[in-house]
Amino acid sequence: MVITIIGIVLLIGLGVITNLLVGKNSYRIAFMAQNTLNLLIFVAVLVQASIYYAQAKIMENSLKISQQSYVGVHSIGINLAKNRFSLRIENIGKVPATNVRVDAEIVVTVPNEQSLKQPIKREYGETSQLMRGNLNIKIRIPLQPWLSEPQTRLIEEGVAQVAVKGTVIWDDEFEKWKHSEFAFSYLVEDDQAQWIPSAIQGAANVTLQPLELKAAGRVTGGEGKQESDKAK
Repeated sequence: MVITIIGIVLLIGLGVITNLLVGKNSYRIAFMAQNTLNLLIFVAVLVQASIYYAQAKIMENSLKISQQSYVGVHSIGINLAKNRFSLRIENIGKVPATNVRVDAEIVVTVPNEQSLKQPIKREYGETSQLMRGNLNIKIRIPLQPWLSEPQTRLIEEGVAQVAVKGTVIWDDEFEKWKHSEFAFSYLVEDDQAQWIPSAIQGAANVTLQPLELKAAGRVTGGEGKQESDKAK
């Protein structure tokens, strides 16, 4: 708006000067002034066009942000009585997510033993769609035979630590290869068990820091909503 007003003032000024110079039969100066006037008109049109283009891009980005898919962890559960781990993936965005892939890992750290790792790899293909709402993806992983009964008891007693880390990758109509990283650790304290968020360092290699997270609080809402210890 300010640029438009300045342009109009310049155009009026140049028009007055041109008329005065023409009145004095100064052809050369009048010719230069007229060309300068045309140049200013052209520049003003370019500036206005660039403003319209920038506004259109802002509107396009706003639409993309408000309408795109957002996929992440809905909840995590572990049922030690049934030796079962579960992970739920949800879409809280507006458009469907396609080609969803989950690449994660369960890490169990037992004192004086080597850490035990169980990979989680799922691919749901380009034809599958993860819609917004309660129709989320549920992944179930048996804890045995890769965990023994004594190790499971150590988890229940809070002696052994359990953590899950990974990445969800998906596509939607706005963008390909979108991703969301997650990391949670299982904390047993005062006979209460809960999953709490853990620090993530780096997109390719997720590093957990479970010992520093006791003050982080419970996992609530959105990505990482706490699920009961009894995985449904």
